[in-house]
Amino acid sequence: MSPNDGLTVAVVGATDALGAEILAVLDERRFPLTRLVLLAPAAGAGERLDWRGDDVVVQDVAEADFSAVDLALFAGEAQVARVHAPRAAQAGAVVIDATGASRADATVPLIAPGLDLPPLVEGHRLFAAPSGLALQVAAALAPLEAAAGVARVVVSAWQGAAGEGRAGMDELRDQTVALLNFRDPKAQRFPRRLAFDVLPSVGAVGDDGLTGAERDLMAQIPRLLGRDVPVDASIMRLPVFVGEGARLNVELRDPLTAADARAALAAAGLEVSDADAPGPTAADVAGSDALSIGRVRRDPSVEHGLALWVVADDLRYGGAAAVVAIAETLRERGIARRR
Repeated sequence: MSPNDGLTVAVVGATDALGAEILAVLDERRFPLTRLVLLAPAAGAGERLDWRGDDVVVQDVAEADFSAVDLALFAGEAQVARVHAPRAAQAGAVVIDATGASRADATVPLIAPGLDLPPLVEGHRLFAAPSGLALQVAAALAPLEAAAGVARVVVSAWQGAAGEGRAGMDELRDQTVALLNFRDPKAQRFPRRLAFDVLPSVGAVGDDGLTGAERDLMAQIPRLLGRDVPVDASIMRLPVFVGEGARLNVELRDPLTAADARAALAAAGLEVSDADAPGPTAADVAGSDALSIGRVRRDPSVEHGLALWVVADDLRYGGAAAVVAIAETLRERGIARRR
């Protein structure tokens, strides 16, 4: 069959914020599909979602039959993907897992749009998408790696409420409304109140002082760059609905001026602010598929050091747009179809 033939596509976690964005991007890019299956945990089953003018009923993923599905895109909660992504792959579907459930498994290819693809094992059915932060950091580092070699990178990152899905954004909204009405806000999805505050960690802190999200980010970046690069990372939560950003302190192997770094980043198709610009914000990239970079400058604390700021909409650039771009790549290679 031609890779251009339409596919049967399942979106798991269709009622989640990322799942909704995946549907929007599939439609925007006119992804060739002949049948769409919408799946969610039992709590979301029965909802009706619009797809190109038609109401599609969301089905319970626990009851889903993947034997007729070509391509299954997993959004939503990682625990759902841990159970059902392998089940879908065993049924013959090609699976792209964007929940994080498969990333720690070194046998699962980690695929990112715009970066070199890892070797694809013949017959492999399960693929992991990187986290939004890992993708934007690796995409910013790749041109610098090509120009001067990356010796080490320190990532100081923040994540908005969308990192906890629709429930996280709803909680930030409810907390904000409560505070503006002089009421005590409830903290359920987040460990403490997020509205009008900054949380210094995302997730539980382990004995090593790192969170799972930080370890995950530190593990993904070398895999995406294709070689072992020392990485240190800190991730905090900021009270914005959508967006992820990071300040990168990069130690290069060879000298590279800030001007040449900006030129290398721009040549890679990234949005780069002028040297005297204040730098992009989360509001600047909200709703877009762009990775925006600013404040590229020399880091005088190390030899051959650069500092830069990167920001993106995690639901779009590092989420839905990345998942659909991976699906497009697999389709073009004739892989995104059940065996």
